[in-house]
Amino acid sequence: MHKTNMLTRLVSAVYRHQLAYLCRKLTPYNIGGGSYIFLVYIHEYPGITQMELSSLLMIDRATVSKMLAHLEKEGLIRRFPNPEDGRAVLLEITARGEELSKHLFEIMENYRSLALDGISPEDYRVAITVLEKVLANIRKHTHEKEKRKATLRKN
Repeated sequence: MHKTNMLTRLVSAVYRHQLAYLCRKLTPYNIGGGSYIFLVYIHEYPGITQMELSSLLMIDRATVSKMLAHLEKEGLIRRFPNPEDGRAVLLEITARGEELSKHLFEIMENYRSLALDGISPEDYRVAITVLEKVLANIRKHTHEKEKRKATLRKN
């Protein structure tokens, strides 16, 4: 198997297993494995805009909007207009969302402990460094292609 395919396969497998683990653990809280990351970012960045969240998660705006509507319906977040820019929507976690976040962070830490069992801090740092470089390469080349497409459309 080609080395890049192995990288993709391993990263994908880790992600899928994490998602399955989180789905099992989050079921009692009526939140899916795909929703947790939204709560994490809104918790960590109070007042983040939908656009910023979309950009950070690298998820299209329509998907972000749909997920936020679900979280808002569940009473976990609140969306409100930005007083400085009426077009922007700010996000904050509610008291119910804050309570769920406590459980969520505990679940995530348990998963992290399971996943990193037997892995030295140095190996972990190396793995993170390599993955950050891979992501930077992908972003760089993706953005170059997007810029070329935009230039072609203009001409």
